[in-house]
Amino acid sequence: MDLGFVEGEVSNDQISAIPWLQDELMVIASPASEIGARKTFRVPEDLERCEWVMREKDSGTAQIFKKKLGRHVTGLKVIMELGHTEAIKKAVESGAGVACLSILAVCREVEQGWLAGLPVEGIDMKRTLQIIQYKKKASTNLMEEFINFCALLNECSQGCACLSSPWKLQDLLAKSCQQPGA
Repeated sequence: MDLGFVEGEVSNDQISAIPWLQDELMVIASPASEIGARKTFRVPEDLERCEWVMREKDSGTAQIFKKKLGRHVTGLKVIMELGHTEAIKKAVESGAGVACLSILAVCREVEQGWLAGLPVEGIDMKRTLQIIQYKKKASTNLMEEFINFCALLNECSQGCACLSSPWKLQDLLAKSCQQPGA
């Protein structure tokens, strides 16, 4: 692979990691649920009364979520583990339970009202996403252009809102082309 995107630590000396985007995990719920009607998610009170739809055990998102929960992780009632973010979003939307996913992954559904997004109260759920590539692999012009595009996304003043629709992303790109030096 030419490039990769990871949320965890990189411990391979042959791979360079470029910090890219600040992300945050948030709890998602069906808007029709009791939890979905709230403004925030409280740990440990809300944690123990929810049924959880989780990513598979090897998922970086699941590992980070459990690490951030610390001693409260024993209160998780996991009812299913799924291997794809889209499957988790659909399960939560249908009322199967709650989940914890990246704001970037759910911003469109939260904006449209299909999912309720709840920041976790009292726990820092931020993480840094990184762009990774082999140090010895030649970087092409196309790869450099794509990395520049990724940097532009990082500068978006609207946060994840610029990723919630193709039209917002198109507006961001148009504005960047109009700026001097772009």
